Amino acid sequence: MLPTDDQAAVLPRRLGQRLAVALDHPVIPLLLSLLAVTLGYGGGYLIGSGVSGLEESPSAALGSYAPEPAEVDPVEMGRQVFAQFGCANCHGADGVGGVANANSATAEQVPSLIYVKEAYTVDEIKALIRRGVPVIGKLDSEGPTPPLFMPPWEGAINDRQLDDLVKFLFHLYPEEEDLDW
Repeated sequence: MLPTDDQAAVLPRRLGQRLAVALDHPVIPLLLSLLAVTLGYGGGYLIGSGVSGLEESPSAALGSYAPEPAEVDPVEMGRQVFAQFGCANCHGADGVGGVANANSATAEQVPSLIYVKEAYTVDEIKALIRRGVPVIGKLDSEGPTPPLFMPPWEGAINDRQLDDLVKFLFHLYPEEEDLDW
């Protein structure tokens, strides 16, 4: 029996989820999310296909959240989102940055995230994550374009994941440096 159009549209996401589990490599979720955004998965339909009302969310292509116990620490869930979406690949496991990004205006490195709480409100950082940072300033305007940039996550990350991720990012702030002037 051949799959229906709706089933056929879901198959690539199911396959991607199974591959991510099978390969269990931190870059797989990033690649799958970029693929999902590139192919137009988002908003519950495959753009341009006329297929709508799919029961699975766009994040199904990225794997799913682990089942939650009754009391779940949102910071820990945010840490999982950080790893799942490949943020740690550029920003480091603890958000300290330091990954080389040749000719970027950010000291030729991917920036640290430990001071995000100091620089952004919750709404501002959510908007930044959704839209990404597709253009990175150049240290030398005549030099090459920095190879690394932050992709947009709109349509790939759900609201719950985004809330948890922001809680994790704000948790990275070194509280002992939180001086009350």
